[in-house]
Amino acid sequence: MTSITLILTLCYTVALENAVCPELHDRCLSELHVALDKGEEFVKVHAAESLLWTGHADKVREVFLKEPQDVPKYRIGVWRVLAQAALNATDRREYENRILAALLDPNGPDRLHAAETLGKLGVASRDPEILRLAKEETGPFQAMVRWVMANSGNEEDEAALVELLASTDAYTRGCTAYALRFFKTIRPVTREKLAAASEKEPLDSNWRTHLLSARYLHASAEERPALREGLLQYLKTGDTGQKREACAALGRVPNPEDIPALAKVLDDADLDARAGAAEAILLVERMLTK
Repeated sequence: MTSITLILTLCYTVALENAVCPELHDRCLSELHVALDKGEEFVKVHAAESLLWTGHADKVREVFLKEPQDVPKYRIGVWRVLAQAALNATDRREYENRILAALLDPNGPDRLHAAETLGKLGVASRDPEILRLAKEETGPFQAMVRWVMANSGNEEDEAALVELLASTDAYTRGCTAYALRFFKTIRPVTREKLAAASEKEPLDSNWRTHLLSARYLHASAEERPALREGLLQYLKTGDTGQKREACAALGRVPNPEDIPALAKVLDDADLDARAGAAEAILLVERMLTK
């Protein structure tokens, strides 16, 4: 496989004009297809979503229709991909309903995964069981359930989710920020609380990346440069999850100057990290060439 140093050298002039040259584009697609074909479970899910989100959905539905749909936790990921790759609204609702049923099952083995997936798919529900869980559960599961409620767009539901940024548990704070990253817009008071939580999160927290990435996406143009530097640092020093989260944020705020740093992650030892970088580069390319 062509080294990133050589690719970037070959692409330098093109990158200045178009952000992504053909060689780098092809390398990114290659990494995603390797992850789709050879990745384990959620690495495969991540790669499939990356291909869908970047406009390269050709094989995704075909591959995932053959994936097992009876494996706890992974079945939720399979349905998540198939919902997004659905041929029509009816087909999508069928998979969303399966995921909702998994969440509502009191003995279900993957309720946390189901709640997270419904949040990501933008599904909103105020089923009595969801209302109960949102009130009585604790930790990351409560954050994910409140995410489903907050998809309603109601101010009270958003506020209930944002409350968890003040949790004493770092994992819960990270999950809450992760949920907020998926919202297209958030209210000014939410933005303020997210910024405050980001500033307060310890530098050695495993979940600081998630607060930083959510804040970056919802920040003003004036605030972003300083936040961007923090995300770029995680591309160098973070673990796989942190690198993926930094890539997700950078890829959704198109800046050609991020391409070299993202491209270096394509040489990471971890396939999931490489897939995250590939997605980010292709998203930047897609947004800058619209």
